[in-house]
Amino acid sequence: MDKCYVAIDLCMVCGDVLMDTRLKEDDLCPEHQKLHTNGYIALVGVDPDKGLFSNKRIGPDGMYRTGKVAHLKRSIAKDFFDLPTEELNEAVMFVEDIVLDQLHKCIASSIGN
Repeated sequence: MDKCYVAIDLCMVCGDVLMDTRLKEDDLCPEHQKLHTNGYIALVGVDPDKGLFSNKRIGPDGMYRTGKVAHLKRSIAKDFFDLPTEELNEAVMFVEDIVLDQLHKCIASSIGN
């Protein structure tokens, strides 16, 4: 009898359970994979004070997510963040809520609200 392997993982953005028989580079649900493919980067709010550290770093599994999420076009993210292009090509960027709050203020002021 052949063995069947099923990987169970979580979407890095929303936390939905992913069940797939293939290993993937990005752990994203179909909705967030489509946004990533269409040029968006997911900004996921985290609280670094509540994260689980390993060697003074927090990995994706140890992030304490606050529930705030925003999707930003990479071309806009490049202007908003001072980061190398290769980092902006990632599907997900973990940021403190203050970053998402500031982004929201910038958007609100640009549309006059």
